[in-house]
Amino acid sequence: MPDTEHRKVITRSAYQRWEVCCPAGHSYLAVLFVWGSMLALSFRLFWCINRYAVNLFVWDDWIFYDVLSAKSRWWKTFVLQDGPHREGVGVLLASFLLKLTSWNSRVNGFTIGIAIVLATVLAIYLKVRVFGTIGFSDVIIPFMFLTLAQWEIFLGGPGPSDSAFPLLLTMAYCLAWIQSNRTLRLAQVLVINFLLIFTGFGLFIGAITVLLLALECYQHARAKDRKNAIISLVALLLATASVAAFFYGYVFSPAADCFRFPDGNPARYLWFVALMFARFMGIKHHLAFASIAGVAVLILLIAFLVSHVAQLWKKGWARPASLVITIVIAYPLLYACATAVGRICFGIEASQSSRYMTLLILAFFGAYFHLLAQRRSRWQIVFLAVLFTAVFSGSIQRNHKEMEGIAAGRRAWKQCYLKTENVPACNASTNVEIYLPKQERELQRKLQYLKQNRLNLYATGN
Repeated sequence: MPDTEHRKVITRSAYQRWEVCCPAGHSYLAVLFVWGSMLALSFRLFWCINRYAVNLFVWDDWIFYDVLSAKSRWWKTFVLQDGPHREGVGVLLASFLLKLTSWNSRVNGFTIGIAIVLATVLAIYLKVRVFGTIGFSDVIIPFMFLTLAQWEIFLGGPGPSDSAFPLLLTMAYCLAWIQSNRTLRLAQVLVINFLLIFTGFGLFIGAITVLLLALECYQHARAKDRKNAIISLVALLLATASVAAFFYGYVFSPAADCFRFPDGNPARYLWFVALMFARFMGIKHHLAFASIAGVAVLILLIAFLVSHVAQLWKKGWARPASLVITIVIAYPLLYACATAVGRICFGIEASQSSRYMTLLILAFFGAYFHLLAQRRSRWQIVFLAVLFTAVFSGSIQRNHKEMEGIAAGRRAWKQCYLKTENVPACNASTNVEIYLPKQERELQRKLQYLKQNRLNLYATGN
């Protein structure tokens, strides 16, 4: 599509949605309402991090010990593999900040929090770029992105590369795709795609980029636009090379000793994914209802995705909304399916882990965009109300008891170890483990290194 026509499409879309998103005379009120809500929810998020994050490396956090103690070069850190994914920009940035704070692991929580807040800002900006201006209904965006359903990622363990930075980069990726300048668009898409592939579970974007560029190349070829077809083909080859680079030296590691594929009952994969989406909405105590609600959400998301893929196939990038919706729904669906495959061996209850919620935000964000893209009607308002209720109930669920329990256990372990320096005794007395149970000797060695260099739990004013 020519650049001028691309700009016209975005402009038309903006004016068409003005009345829906922002009734006359209410624009400034809507802006204050949405941004005010975002600031309030951001404050709540950082308050929780400050209160519950403990300066103690736990589980996946020990990847920072390996990086910092070995004084690895930035490229080696960037491509470092931890489980099924690589670490990328998240660990690079967090490692730099840890060096400045005597390896205070609370920095990770705040880094992740900042990444989520920035993702929220970009999400609101993306909505304005696609649909026009800010409307009162957009308050759903901060409630989606700043939900406490994802509390576990802020308290140590998953790390910033796992899902927080992929969420932020995905928002930048979507904005890149709707750039009106074609050269700038492809350049930004390819760079962000590369960063995503190497940063945590952003790796699934690689497949989406290849498919979208292949579609663009096909459409130019079908229109006999040779020049643009060649440009798209080159971009496609570069995106494919990024995927190939990810697998250079890669070792498949599911990070679960019980992993097996396929599961004895493949239907459990679907159930697992459905329960993940139900958990995001705060439905976690009634298994039957959670299963029904989760399956319903899954069916709707697939229907939305098919609808917008069909739009892209017919009209190309003529509808920026369809392009964005395709990305932000396809990605979390791929992630959820991969999570089910990798974690089903832990039991169906593993679907309720809050660490899996962050990337599911994108699916609900896509559903919101889908509803905005429909013609204004009574049904649109009803479905927006249903979506807001689902997101709101998940966002405000009180997880403080769980967070306090985790924080108290880790504080107790930390105090126990500072007094006794006995890992097995502290594990037993607090019922908390911070590292692989069969590698106590290695953990003891690492803790002694921290003591000798007065880092992390041994740092002054820790």
